[in-house]
Amino acid sequence: QEQRQQVAKHRLDFKTLALPNKARIKQARIELALLVTADKPDQSAIDNKVDEILKLKGENMRARARLGIAIRKVLTEEQRVQFDLYVLKKASHGKKRHHHKGRD
Repeated sequence: QEQRQQVAKHRLDFKTLALPNKARIKQARIELALLVTADKPDQSAIDNKVDEILKLKGENMRARARLGIAIRKVLTEEQRVQFDLYVLKKASHGKKRHHHKGRD
């Protein structure tokens, strides 16, 4: 029970950072699309927007890594083996992209 509470707290801490960043990334992607589709695209502004998106994504990746470390610390030896297998499997598969009919 205590272990579950600790994991839940770590996840909440992660989401407190990650969710606002996710919203900022979405907004920045929209802004990037507007910059790219402008009649006279400003390459410098586009580069700055890309840098902003990459910075936010980097913050989320660092936070996710910290979450994994924090969760792993509260696990038993047996649980760590399962957790490690899950993390390694997830890392080797990457994100799955869903393709929709009629879209390329």
